Amino acid sequence: MTFSFKSFAARLVRLPWPTKKHTRRRSNAKERILYVANGLIPTLQICFINPLSELSESGEIEYETLTDQRLSSQFGKNINSAAAAAWIDGLLVEFEPSIIIFCRYSGPCAKQIMSYASLNEVATIYHLDDDLLNVPIELGQAKYDFHNHPDRLEAVSYLLRHSNIIYCSTAPLKDRLIASGIDSDRYFVGPLHCTNKVLARALPGPVLKIGYMGFDHEHDLKQVLPALIKVLEKYPDIKFELFGKIPKPKELDSFGSRVRVIPVEVKYQDFMRKMTDLGWQIGICPLADTKFNKTKSDNKWVEYSAVGAAVIASEGSVYDECCSGGCGLLARTADEWESSFALLIEDSDFRQSLVRRAQNKLLADYSPAAVKDQIFHVIRLANDQMLRQQRAGK
Repeated sequence: MTFSFKSFAARLVRLPWPTKKHTRRRSNAKERILYVANGLIPTLQICFINPLSELSESGEIEYETLTDQRLSSQFGKNINSAAAAAWIDGLLVEFEPSIIIFCRYSGPCAKQIMSYASLNEVATIYHLDDDLLNVPIELGQAKYDFHNHPDRLEAVSYLLRHSNIIYCSTAPLKDRLIASGIDSDRYFVGPLHCTNKVLARALPGPVLKIGYMGFDHEHDLKQVLPALIKVLEKYPDIKFELFGKIPKPKELDSFGSRVRVIPVEVKYQDFMRKMTDLGWQIGICPLADTKFNKTKSDNKWVEYSAVGAAVIASEGSVYDECCSGGCGLLARTADEWESSFALLIEDSDFRQSLVRRAQNKLLADYSPAAVKDQIFHVIRLANDQMLRQQRAGK
């Protein structure tokens, strides 16, 4: 995994912590964004780095990435040491961010970074697309243990309390955080998060591949397994592919090579390139009916539609809106999932028309330009909120 740290990293431990506000160096960049995340996670790439990539390449913005993974690889068990703190101080002094965006962050040194921001009048944004205070066991023991470690829960709580703006992916997520006791005057709900260009059109002819991509959502996939098994039995030429960190259900072992698990691609551009190359005709978006899933965003619909796959999604979820207007099929019961599969498999014209409508919606309502404008709107909100808090003496 490659991170955007620069050649000065080796000498950062010798740089002093700034004891007073310093003058920012001259730069043509309108914003100098420091992203703080647990790693080069998909959310960071989808919601920030990729939408602003053209501005980054042209020099209109500059960004740096500070990650929990980088700190761990650099300092190991000494991640909370004085040397690690000095290393972070040096990065902050050298880069001089104009805005700090914590993206799903729950790692160490949140208070140190926030202290720098306060001292140097740098606004902060905490971006979340999941309720990290209430990650359920259904996501797997490893993920449950990771997110529910007391230090990580404390970091999330601290950032929720002290960030200038809490940038939520959905209104239900905002509502859940408010219910957790986080005050309601610093929230922004972003209607857009994942955008994409049309990368492939729906091709005529028989359906040969059904796909599902994601990370550790085995419990979501279980609800569609009965229908999927019937489909694979009825249509022997169709294959099913899992793309990402999803274990293959044992119920599918009998289909042998017709069911394939494809390793995840870390970089989002490589991920979408692989998705396009896979050539799925149908992409599925099952979501178990849980409180945690009620806060999810509709990224899968965006990505499936971009690569020309017709979408079947769980009814009564975030996918209701994006699938409306004939841009996807919604299913709640096993029978509805099975009949939706059959409709797309047996009627090629219907499948192609569904994808055309979805891609038209993608171009009209999920434009990269709109997401870029949304990011800068949130930055302005954070700066305004910081000024209000300063005037109020907070």
